[in-house]
Amino acid sequence: IGAFHEAGRRAAEAGMVIEVCGDESFAGTQQGINMPVYHGGRLMAVIGITGNPDEVRQYAYLAERITSLLIREQEISAVSRSQADQKHYVVTALAKGGQGDRACLIECLKEYGVDFDSKKRFLILRIRPGFKLTNLSLVQQRIGQLFDQAGVTLYTFCYPREFWAVLEEKEWRRSRPLIQDWIRKNSGLLQAAAGKLEDLFGLKGSYESAVMTMKSLEESEDSFAVFDDLDLE
Repeated sequence: IGAFHEAGRRAAEAGMVIEVCGDESFAGTQQGINMPVYHGGRLMAVIGITGNPDEVRQYAYLAERITSLLIREQEISAVSRSQADQKHYVVTALAKGGQGDRACLIECLKEYGVDFDSKKRFLILRIRPGFKLTNLSLVQQRIGQLFDQAGVTLYTFCYPREFWAVLEEKEWRRSRPLIQDWIRKNSGLLQAAAGKLEDLFGLKGSYESAVMTMKSLEESEDSFAVFDDLDLE
């Protein structure tokens, strides 16, 4: 680190493997192989493997393959984080009544294929206070699997203990039995509350009613409640 490596520079400039057979062939360079790594048509790095080129050549190509896989994995991870961040922005913005950059919000909603005309409702899942958050990543994975199975696209985790989701009414009618059954089977872990139906940019009211519904569960042994049913009690 911090030292000039002539063979590495030449490999980067020429875009080809440079093999060094003698320690004095290039300034600051030992015997070995210098292999440029490309991804998406761009030079990302030069891998240097020290040793007799005939002996280390196979390891250089293996290292190049591993490096390419790591770069690709990092890209996938970055895309996944970017999508999660975008969903978080959309869901929380709707909970606040569409405040902020409305044009940006509309573009994101279009990207997720959201129907601007149909009514929707908020669903809040809350991890019970007694549950230790040391296994939070496992809980997030299980909730993600539940929403994927239910066909719910817009959902996010809200630190420290809540998951928020926005459901089309047709999605809600179809997936309510699945979600309700899953929540009651995991009642020691979570409680869930669904808000009232609202227009897309009126979902602040649905979120607030979901919060109210969640409060009704605080003194209840039940783990699932819907705002629409509160008036019937």
